[in-house]
Amino acid sequence: MTAAFNASSVAGRVEGGYRFGVRFYGVTPYAAVQVQSIHTPGYTETAAAGAGGTAQTFASQDTTFTRTELGSWFDTQVNAVLFRGRAAWVHEFNRDASITASFAPFPSPSFVVTGAQRPGDAALLSALFELPIFANVTFSGRADGEFASHVTTWSGMGIVRYVW
Repeated sequence: MTAAFNASSVAGRVEGGYRFGVRFYGVTPYAAVQVQSIHTPGYTETAAAGAGGTAQTFASQDTTFTRTELGSWFDTQVNAVLFRGRAAWVHEFNRDASITASFAPFPSPSFVVTGAQRPGDAALLSALFELPIFANVTFSGRADGEFASHVTTWSGMGIVRYVW
């Protein structure tokens, strides 16, 4: 069986906050809304060789996910190194990760394929450092963790930034 399709996704994020700073540290309460729309086109599997065989058919589907964050960034600077941390509450409004399918040659009812569901609420913790290497080059690293009952997600990245 073969099949081909191209799914597309569009996402946007709006975040706002205000930094309250004192001599050695700062606190930035913030709120964010993130929306992502995913379009999965309809397709039918076809037999690559031989008779038709049993193929699946998927109808096109549009799914929108909305996520909000409410929390604070904390920052301090030690010598030239900037350290930031974040603690936030995350809420996922659409946790449904499913698509409806059916077998093409049979008039039987369709069935639902369900993926892993995101938790509705989670704690988001982040740690970041930014180290200037030269006047126009900085190196930074970031680690994020989302924690909910029975679910833990980790991500990280390193960045070398050159500004001219």
